[in-house]
Amino acid sequence: MPKKGEFQKYCKRGHEFLPGSFRQTKDKRVCRPCQRILRDTDKRRAWKRAWHKAHPEYARKKGLKQYNLTLEQYEELFNAQGRRCAACGTDKSFSRRTSTFPVDHDHETNEVRGILCMNCNRALGLLKDSIPVLEGMLAYLKKYEKEAPTGI
Repeated sequence: MPKKGEFQKYCKRGHEFLPGSFRQTKDKRVCRPCQRILRDTDKRRAWKRAWHKAHPEYARKKGLKQYNLTLEQYEELFNAQGRRCAACGTDKSFSRRTSTFPVDHDHETNEVRGILCMNCNRALGLLKDSIPVLEGMLAYLKKYEKEAPTGI
C-alpha cells in the first residue's frame, strides 16, 4: 500500500500506471487498459461474468437486496417450499447461468410471493401476472386436450 501522497504503481488488475496513462477521479485512478475494458461491453460482460462466478455469495446477496431479502430469509423461504418451485414443484432451476431459483414478486408492491423455477417465473412475466389471461390459456389447452390412450 502506498504511503499518503504517493501514487500506487499498479491498478487492481495489474496494469502499470504510466504518466498520462490513467484517469484520476476523487478517490481512484483508472488505467487506460481498464478504461478500454470498461468501455468495451463484450469484454466488460465477460469480466463481470467471471467476477460473479468467483464471488457467487456476493452477487446473490446483491440480487436479493432489491426484494429486501437476506440470504438467510431466501434460504428459509426456499426450505419452507421443500426446495422446489412453488408453482410446478420441480427441483431444477432451468437457468443456463446459475442453479439458484429466482424470486417471484408483485411488480406493483414489490412483495415477495415465493420462489419459482426460471420457466415458471418467465411464464408469469410473459402473462404479466394476469389471472384472466392464464385462465384463457388454460381453457384453450383444455379445448385441444387429447384423450389419454387406454389399454396400453
